[in-house]
Amino acid sequence: MESGASGLINLGLTEAISALAFEPWVGASSARRSGLFPLIVGESHYGDPSTEITINVIQENAIEGRMAFFTRCASLITGLPGDWLQPEEFWRRVAFANLAQETVDGPRSPSQWSALLAGAAPLAEAVERVQPTHIVCLGNKVWEALSESGHLDHRPFSATEGVDICDSGMLNGRPLFWTYHPSSFGYFNWQEGSRCLGSFLKETGVDREEINEFIQFGLASPPPSYLLAGFDQ
Repeated sequence: MESGASGLINLGLTEAISALAFEPWVGASSARRSGLFPLIVGESHYGDPSTEITINVIQENAIEGRMAFFTRCASLITGLPGDWLQPEEFWRRVAFANLAQETVDGPRSPSQWSALLAGAAPLAEAVERVQPTHIVCLGNKVWEALSESGHLDHRPFSATEGVDICDSGMLNGRPLFWTYHPSSFGYFNWQEGSRCLGSFLKETGVDREEINEFIQFGLASPPPSYLLAGFDQ
């Protein structure tokens, strides 16, 4: 699926990732060849069960609609306020998939937990095909489902002093980090989350220049230096 207006393209992984019912969003940036390329993992879709629902949601709600949930995701990943970022450029640099591979009625639906558990194996296959540099899970339900499924290898790391990390592990050979869900008011804080993520990336051996390059890519305008401090703490 391609959008001439935004310059974004999904890389046509539907056939390659046969276990996924919903084709993931895969940004078209050359960052897939070098540099950071995170896979962001959410919980579940509601309503439309079409195979391209994830792609449509990112295009319509994250890029064109600038929905708050996706703006918080971008701030978490980059460590910068949403106003400093161009959504179309950010989403060129990342992949996104929901863990559940069937739609549910809502976040408290009785069927959501079983759908999350069933999505672990397809996600592991998606990681193999998409080849992200790292994985960011949104919410403890995603983390717990991956843990209970047996697909996650727990590998806690030593966070920077003063940084309260959530938890981490490895999924199909890729380092994985989870933080609070962007919709969990009172828990989610993108500034703290970005510091945790920065600590996690450095612990897993990511070069500081790679982090800088990713953060500054696609900014609407040059930020003051203090806004780039999040990943340094």
